[in-house]
Amino acid sequence: TTELLEIVHSDVCGPMKVCSHSGAKYFVTFTDDFSRFSEVYFMKNKSEVLEKFKIFKNMAETYTGKKVKILQTDNGLEYMSNEFQNYLNECGIKRRLTAPYTPQQNGIAERKNRTLLEMSRCMLTQARLKTIFWAEAVNTANYIRNRCPTKVLEDEVPIKMWSGKTPTVIHFRPFGLKCYVLIKDKSNGKFDSRSEECILVGYSNEAKAYRLWSPEKKRILVSRDVKFLDETFDRNDYKYCEDGSVEIDFDTRKDESIVESEKIIEGSSSESENEDINTELIVPKRGKGRPKLIRTGTRGRPKKSFQEVKTKKNDTGSESSVDFEECEYANISVENDPTSFQEAINSGECNMWLRAVENEYMAQISNKTWDIVDRPVERKVIGNRFVFRTKEGNVKKARLVAKGCSQRPGEDFNITYSPVTRLTSIRMMAAIATQKNLQIHQMDVMTAYLNGDLDEAVYMEIPEYLDVILKKVAAGYPTHIKKAKAEEIRRTAENWQKSISKIKDPVCRLHKSLYGLRQSGFQWYQKLTNKLRQIGFNASKCDPCLFILKQKSKIMLITVYVDDLLIATNDHEWLKEVKKSLSESFEMKDLGPVKICLGIEFKQDLKNHTLFLNQRDYAINVLKRFKMEDCKPVKTPLEYNCKLEKPVMSDNKEIQNIPYQSLIGALLYLAVTTRPDLAFAVNFLSQFNSNYSFEHWKAAKRVLRYLKGTLNYGLLYEQTDEDMYAVVDADWGGNLTDRRSYSGYAFILAGAAISWEARKQKTVSLSSTESEYMALSEATKEAMYLREMVNEIGFKHESITIYNDSQSAQKLVQSMAFHSRTKHIDVRHHFIREKHQSGDINLNYMPTEDMPADVLTKGLPVEKHYKCIENMGMTNKCS
Repeated sequence: TTELLEIVHSDVCGPMKVCSHSGAKYFVTFTDDFSRFSEVYFMKNKSEVLEKFKIFKNMAETYTGKKVKILQTDNGLEYMSNEFQNYLNECGIKRRLTAPYTPQQNGIAERKNRTLLEMSRCMLTQARLKTIFWAEAVNTANYIRNRCPTKVLEDEVPIKMWSGKTPTVIHFRPFGLKCYVLIKDKSNGKFDSRSEECILVGYSNEAKAYRLWSPEKKRILVSRDVKFLDETFDRNDYKYCEDGSVEIDFDTRKDESIVESEKIIEGSSSESENEDINTELIVPKRGKGRPKLIRTGTRGRPKKSFQEVKTKKNDTGSESSVDFEECEYANISVENDPTSFQEAINSGECNMWLRAVENEYMAQISNKTWDIVDRPVERKVIGNRFVFRTKEGNVKKARLVAKGCSQRPGEDFNITYSPVTRLTSIRMMAAIATQKNLQIHQMDVMTAYLNGDLDEAVYMEIPEYLDVILKKVAAGYPTHIKKAKAEEIRRTAENWQKSISKIKDPVCRLHKSLYGLRQSGFQWYQKLTNKLRQIGFNASKCDPCLFILKQKSKIMLITVYVDDLLIATNDHEWLKEVKKSLSESFEMKDLGPVKICLGIEFKQDLKNHTLFLNQRDYAINVLKRFKMEDCKPVKTPLEYNCKLEKPVMSDNKEIQNIPYQSLIGALLYLAVTTRPDLAFAVNFLSQFNSNYSFEHWKAAKRVLRYLKGTLNYGLLYEQTDEDMYAVVDADWGGNLTDRRSYSGYAFILAGAAISWEARKQKTVSLSSTESEYMALSEATKEAMYLREMVNEIGFKHESITIYNDSQSAQKLVQSMAFHSRTKHIDVRHHFIREKHQSGDINLNYMPTEDMPADVLTKGLPVEKHYKCIENMGMTNKCS
């Protein structure tokens, strides 16, 4: 465009879940294409768009002296009414619409709305204000955007292009800032206060003044006589209604004089109009984990509630975390590790962090991870950063991580998938090691990802502090490595240092994979797989991270979980040879007989042919994280016949301090690793992750109380003569909400479970026979998978016996006759008939009172609960 108002872009945003002060649920923007100046109006209904356009048109044409020529919108019904079209025809304004389902053709308006929403969200979070202030924040965001340089205008300011005047930003203040406004009421007594505490919520369009909210009067004020404080408003001072909104009274009177320094205005379409700018206030930090979705039952997307960690300055100037109970959004894993290199070197443990950084760079130099080259033309150069972590024993670790989020697919990477071994494979190895008297050892690969070779050309910015390390190494910095290797490291450092000094704009061209790259995991897996194949190992078809090597009576199994290797064998000398071969190719740490891996404690007794797996330390940490280490134990994870339903509407105020999702996530790792007794309880409670109440939280805490009393429980594998078998059960219509059934199965080998599942069925069953039949079908699929894996290892299982407590379901499997009551069952579940006829599985009946899988489908009485878990191989073995 060549002049103002030649094209006006417009779009509507909403509805919002929370009404603004004036009851608005939508806002509409009108953006001039030439100047990118934008006006925002708030609406209670979409039908008000035409009225707002008339207001904008009259204002814009009067102010600029130009006429609106083209209106660019989408095909929303609010723009397509006959009344709107007739008005455009009367005014001689041409309409320009987007193609159906092509919002990118209205990109300027769409992007404007997105920018305003993102800015508003940040301002509300920083100011710790409730969502009811969203309109004030949107108006303030628009006010600031109109006064910020814009790239498309070659760094010109929209309001300057619109009005021809250079704006000032000297009056900008952080949104939500605490302040005091001068009271000029002549009726005040001589000893009455001359100021009133308020909070900044924007800037007035009608006067050179600020828009302020008074929590005492519960109304919006406009004043220029304001004293700001360098702190945010304390949200605890708000007065909330029962529905979670803020009580605010609006005086609908409007002063005649606009010059008056203080003025009470109506909270309507001028809702707020302007915004805040950068602030250096101390604000809550977002914690780890995915956001919690809060569903209110109204239209639109669910609200995202992130975990939050409040911080405060201590005497040393560093930040410390607030107590767990004081956090608005309870954060479970509160960490004080630095989040940047600058923060690390400014901390009280500066020397320890620098040593960790130096060790990381020594690994990069030793590995020749990159070369220094000129910055390429028309290629993306990715960034990098350090990740700092404190390990057990206060050991400091620093990891140089590439910012793989900026990599371009097809150019910087192609394949990103990288497998890790299944927990079932680890338990299978444990069971077979017990049966065949194999000893399990553990090896850890140091800086595993750095061993992968890149197939693509990837360029990275020079990392910070690298030049200092290179100078140290070139000057003979002690490397604590053999002389031959130390000399090679020194030469590499000298070459990098010379290249950086000679090249005008140097970057790193990566030759080896780096942590953070999209393809790093895959490249490491390929490198390790190739090495194991050279030694003679073959990857299992069932698990690509389970490697098998057999020579006559000797056997060796290796499971790989990223950089952790578990090696089981019956020949000690052979084990030494394999370890030596791996150590020659990778820098590895030999940890000897496995003690703990992936949080699982291994206690192997070769003399008695037993192996005990448990997660005592992990369980203790979970109890500590949730302040339940001193709780009173209970006998079962769920009450007998526990019935919970989803609440019709969540009470956000009640649940905002409840870390329910974090607790379920922490328990889930226990339930899928070594604690089948928790499987049903965790699966049952996880269905309320997005909609829960205090009753659900009490049920989840009961699981922690049960965990407290069963810390020493785990899986005990013993040498037996029994082949692998399965137990299957179902609870018909066990879910009160949708009346679906629960199914559960467990596969037993060496006296303990190696695979189990507790899951709600995907469809509603019309009878108990059908629910049991569907459970048998799921167990058969797992049986085929496990049988194939065991046969690959070399222990033949021609068929697997499956026990269940439903004779009618067994008859349905064994009979090929047509049944009118079962004709509706999905064809996929009849897979079990084929496997039964071919002899791959055998079905046997087990009475309900003896069925171990009963614990995987429902809450049980105490005696039955412990009988079931004992039959699944769980036992209490004290440390």
